[in-house]
Amino acid sequence: MKNFFALNVISGSIFQTQLNLEKDHLNFFRKLKYKKLQGSTNRTHMSLDNNLFEKYPKELKELKKLVNMALKDLIKNVYMYDCNYRLTTSWATKADSFEESEVHCHSNSWLSGVFYPQDNNKISFDNKDMGYFLGAPREWNQYNSKSINISTHKNTLLLFPSHLYHRIPSLDLKGVTRYSLAFNVLPKGSFGVKGTDSYAVF
Repeated sequence: MKNFFALNVISGSIFQTQLNLEKDHLNFFRKLKYKKLQGSTNRTHMSLDNNLFEKYPKELKELKKLVNMALKDLIKNVYMYDCNYRLTTSWATKADSFEESEVHCHSNSWLSGVFYPQDNNKISFDNKDMGYFLGAPREWNQYNSKSINISTHKNTLLLFPSHLYHRIPSLDLKGVTRYSLAFNVLPKGSFGVKGTDSYAVF
């Protein structure tokens, strides 16, 4: 086989870390009020509040602190930006067996994240630009897959660019309700190139 050198020209990386939380947050998510998402009968539920970090500062103080530490590290040492940021929205999701969300992205955001307060969760990321011109390959890999399922454990935090398409997949949860907390991030202050359309102040 020819020795190809693969040059990955567009970043679509998903960053995963485990948060060292002293507090168990699962009961907090269980007590929230949720609404069922519109669509088919097997849609997931979303919390009525979409700014949980701001509404529950005491309950989520430790979690927010560790999320901010991870974000600062990612922005400064991976994306290489020296900029401030703000958490714009934060909401919880709830799913029972075989409930799922639609494939979606967060188009009005820069970075997004998901925190999982319990074990045995999955999230699916989809490449909507990938077709199956030749059908299924002999073996799936990062170059030919249209989607990938990521398994998470208790206190897992995922951070990723907001343009990545993702969804909650339909799974048999064996009677266990799945909870997660999602949030969006935007830069704060002046950024971009002055005198161009890319310059903005937030």
